[in-house]
Amino acid sequence: MDFYDIDLRNMLVNRIVKSDQNKNYDEMIVAVKNLIGCDPEFSNDELYWLSLAYKSVINKRRNSLNKAKKLLNGEKQLGNIGNIKKAESLCNQIKTEIRLHCLEILRLLDTKLLPNAVTEEAKVICLKLKGDFHRYLMEFEKGTNLELSKQNAYCSYSSAQKLASKKLTITNPIRLALMINHSLFEHDFLQNHEYACCIAKKAHDKALEEINKQGDDTQTKDAVAILQLLLFNLLLWEDASEEQEKSADGKSAALKKKT
Repeated sequence: MDFYDIDLRNMLVNRIVKSDQNKNYDEMIVAVKNLIGCDPEFSNDELYWLSLAYKSVINKRRNSLNKAKKLLNGEKQLGNIGNIKKAESLCNQIKTEIRLHCLEILRLLDTKLLPNAVTEEAKVICLKLKGDFHRYLMEFEKGTNLELSKQNAYCSYSSAQKLASKKLTITNPIRLALMINHSLFEHDFLQNHEYACCIAKKAHDKALEEINKQGDDTQTKDAVAILQLLLFNLLLWEDASEEQEKSADGKSAALKKKT
């Protein structure tokens, strides 16, 4: 890389940092894409900026879509045909925007970032992000597109977990963050509740055991924070499972009384 490219790269990095500070994520996406064009070999920090920019823009629209769906359901209950069509149009517009952003970052990951990822951590991050953005598409896609997103998310998370298990330590925050999202995908999207709890608990318990042996450093603090999220999900899922079992037992007892 010559001096011109280095100067351009530094300028783009400064623009990304400033956009982050100002929470101007649309501008941040533009700067990140320009940085990829300048040099697609991203560091972990740069991959974080990529993720932050796209997820912030997409999450804003995901929240808008949830509100639009509530509005649509309300209009359907009232039977307002004109308003129903307007709400449906709004939902479709938001879905299109989410889809375009997801497909754009997935294309960048497939064609630029993953092929140029040098470290094992960078490769795991890229694969995890692929799983994440395919998972976002699963929230509203239907039919063939839904099945395609599901398969792609599954393959991405599985590949990331396989690589992380071989190359990253069990307390590595990147590996632990992957376990959160992978277990969430298994639980909420594939309905593999027992498996999701199993992989989350295994990741939590092994990492916690190792952390107790280690010193107090920055990576350990990051790992502890992620373990708290893993534990929160586990407790939430276990409580939901117990409630379902109680409900099933209640229905069974009521049925026996009737018969």
